[in-house]
Amino acid sequence: HRDLHVRSRRQRQMCIRDSAIGILPYLDINLGSNSKKHLSFRLASGLAYIQKPFDIETNYKNVVIGSHLNNTTDFQLKYRFNITPKLETRIGLGLQHYSNGAFLRPNLGLNIPHASIGFKYGITETKSPASKTYKSDSSRFYTAYNYGWKTITFGSKTSYSVHNLALGYSLALNKNRYFHFQLDVIYDYSIPYLKVYDYKLKAIDNWIVGPFLWYEKRYGNIGLAIGSGYYIHSIYKTFNQDWSFKNKGGRFYNRGSLKVYFKHFYSSLSIKAHAGEADNLEIGIGYRFK
Repeated sequence: HRDLHVRSRRQRQMCIRDSAIGILPYLDINLGSNSKKHLSFRLASGLAYIQKPFDIETNYKNVVIGSHLNNTTDFQLKYRFNITPKLETRIGLGLQHYSNGAFLRPNLGLNIPHASIGFKYGITETKSPASKTYKSDSSRFYTAYNYGWKTITFGSKTSYSVHNLALGYSLALNKNRYFHFQLDVIYDYSIPYLKVYDYKLKAIDNWIVGPFLWYEKRYGNIGLAIGSGYYIHSIYKTFNQDWSFKNKGGRFYNRGSLKVYFKHFYSSLSIKAHAGEADNLEIGIGYRFK
């Protein structure tokens, strides 16, 4: 009993010492304001360092996060009001998510609800950058290349590259909103290792092709996009929930993406998923034709 008590106490101390630190650029989206009160939605996404991820020898009980480096996304509903003309109070309720996009497993993800309060001194009025109006871009064709990487087994250190070339058309709507129609051509190096096949794989089986539809909202040169696609050529047949091998397939796939636009080029950070389970993290670059 004494040994169990000591181990339990040590485990609690290890949990207390565990920590995370991150840097998150954010967008503050105006939901309505007046001269003294302001309601907004804050969307932040960046990088975080987790102190004690899964390790097969030293931290095998942590089956949630498998890497030190992770993406962290924060959603927060924020209410701001002025106590005095120069003192502003900010009260927020939100949810913070940590995930590595399945480039190292396990990757169940951490979801942390939180509340916050802050103060800002020296202002004369409340003004949200998100209240600016931006000139909408024109409809145009584009091409993009994304590089992704992932692991497929629990606790594995072996990762596999995923290359994706996309050709598409961007349809500009009003209020800086867009629909993107594209064709994804994907080469996935992990396919031969997903399972023991009962037939011999051909060279073409590593290739995956699918049409994809995006919806995007831009704030200045920052774009937030979500979308779904369907594989028209793939060896995937059913989504497999085997805990030893993740994301063996499924015809439908989806993405969430953060984009930064320049004149004709843009960069992107995306998470590609099957049935809500992250498949791989992607970094990309695109070019928009005139």
